[in-house]
Amino acid sequence: MLPSACVDFHAFAETLGEWETGVPVDCGAEWSWDTVVAAVEQGAHKSATSPESIALVAKHIAYQVKAGYATIVPWEEVCQLRPPNLKISPLAVVPQRNQRGRMILDLLFAARQRQRGRKRRQLAQQQLEDTLQPSVNDTTARQAPKGPIKKLGNVLPRLFDFMGTVPP
Repeated sequence: MLPSACVDFHAFAETLGEWETGVPVDCGAEWSWDTVVAAVEQGAHKSATSPESIALVAKHIAYQVKAGYATIVPWEEVCQLRPPNLKISPLAVVPQRNQRGRMILDLLFAARQRQRGRKRRQLAQQQLEDTLQPSVNDTTARQAPKGPIKKLGNVLPRLFDFMGTVPP
């Protein structure tokens, strides 16, 4: 993020300047490696598994890599690195009328560590609940200032007011 000088007058300009190198975030406690693996095993949301969705995702990722916005890291390398704070959210593709689908991450996804064999069927409900990892949304601590967020809904009316004050 690199706000231009023409927005220096805005009340939120100083915060935007602080966020030039990234926005602070706290997504909660680290996941265990078993939870990360369980989330990967679950895979993408059903909406992202059709041939059209797979082609859309592949095209979008190729663009992101070519533009330098993303790097592909093979799963084998991720397994060796085991980065701290790694959390997995399934990709979903939301249909859009008269345009391509929109890719989103399901941040409400709660990873469930799968129990192996017959033991899984024998576990009590309480024990199953103990294996549920809360979603990224459930564990994220809100750090953004509330004032600017509340103003987002007023952007268009304020823009119209401003346009009404300047010559055509």
